[in-house]
Amino acid sequence: NKVNKSNSNNIDYYDRKKNDNDDCKYNINNANIGNNNHHSNDKNDNNRNKNITSNDIPNSGNVTKKSNSVYILGDSMLKKIEGYELTKMTKFKSKVKVRSYQNAKTRCMVDHIKPTIREEDVDHIIIHIGTNELLNKDKTPIQICNDIINLSSSIKDQNIKVTISEIIPRNYNIAYHDKALLVNEYLDNTYKNIGFDLIKHNNIKKENHLNAGNLHLNQKGRNILKYNFRRYLLSEN
Repeated sequence: NKVNKSNSNNIDYYDRKKNDNDDCKYNINNANIGNNNHHSNDKNDNNRNKNITSNDIPNSGNVTKKSNSVYILGDSMLKKIEGYELTKMTKFKSKVKVRSYQNAKTRCMVDHIKPTIREEDVDHIIIHIGTNELLNKDKTPIQICNDIINLSSSIKDQNIKVTISEIIPRNYNIAYHDKALLVNEYLDNTYKNIGFDLIKHNNIKKENHLNAGNLHLNQKGRNILKYNFRRYLLSEN
């Protein structure tokens, strides 16, 4: 019984956060994929400091689908990763689409994900996010990890399979590189206990697989990233 997502309660994510200089002015504390109101009101929302729980999000029922429609959504580290290539690489067992959003942070992904969940027939979302949070000195590795998990949990509660893709460390700043490794370590220690899969990218090396600016992947790095996605998708089918 296929659920019509356009008619179900769709997505209501983050409170507006005052005096926030980030690109996306939302508060991760109270993310909802639930109803059609775009933002809650700071003055009237007494629950804005609560963490996400499954009780916050209406259950859309059991979803049975014939196809395996996979969306890989995330920041610009996914740039030039083509969904049709991954579809062919998985021998058409998965119909893959990739959408990357420049400078996206975890809180930004909330709005970016809205149309995909609302308008597309989605079985599985792979989240690749967190790199741009490394620049925020006020964000600890555990906070970045928790933001990724909260976002993933709110998607999972829509009866969509969610997989987390590890952060790919950048090489332009050793502190940010080490911070990324800590986020990945926390994710690795957490994901099994909360029912997610984790795609690891420890075969992508900062010395060989980043471009001249040490920010994004070079061709070799993109090929390895595609291989990592392919290997995971084939293993689960």
